[in-house]
Amino acid sequence: MARPVGGLAHPRGSTMTFFHPRVRGASLFLLASLALLASMPVGAQSTDFRNGTYMVKDGGYTIDVSHQGVAMRVTEPNRVSDYLPAAPGTYQFFSDKTQTRYGMRVVDDHTLMAFKPDRPDVAGTELVLINSAPGEGGAAVSEEAAGRYEALAEQYRQKSESDAANVQVWTACSAVALKRSISNASEADAFSAQMAGMLRQILVDTTTSPCPDVIPQW
Repeated sequence: MARPVGGLAHPRGSTMTFFHPRVRGASLFLLASLALLASMPVGAQSTDFRNGTYMVKDGGYTIDVSHQGVAMRVTEPNRVSDYLPAAPGTYQFFSDKTQTRYGMRVVDDHTLMAFKPDRPDVAGTELVLINSAPGEGGAAVSEEAAGRYEALAEQYRQKSESDAANVQVWTACSAVALKRSISNASEADAFSAQMAGMLRQILVDTTTSPCPDVIPQW
């Protein structure tokens, strides 16, 4: 049986039933890729989080996170745990079963860091928001827009396979397109801006977006 996600022992391949259907299969792989590509230094820590589905950056595990009074409720495939506030933006849960304390830190409104408060020598596990709970962050994407962005995601995915010299660029574009196909505008724009910052660090020509149809805020 898997330990809580903060224990860094998630079962690879586990998924939750609250996944949007569009993030299955190859789409799930792209979401994992976008999380990896977006590994950038973060600024000031936020103190609140958004309800929704979060995915570990390697793409192998997802959790559902929601507000439960003052607590952060973390729903995993085999347990539900209420993490209590320990400091601004930081929540902790003590497991009687494993006799271990687990922590969850809010990096920003779409990123969480799972960690062991008593094991500072153990690296934390970053989780990124891939699908907000209903009513979170604005109106959901329309079916027409979802289909359009799914097609763009596939086009850029094919480019990433045919243009080896720019595989990171096209994978990023595909990932943002996929994000736009499943998320509301504010959430997708936030991720697009994050990816734009990453791309500007690796592109030779930084004057224009490589994919303005999905990353317009350049």
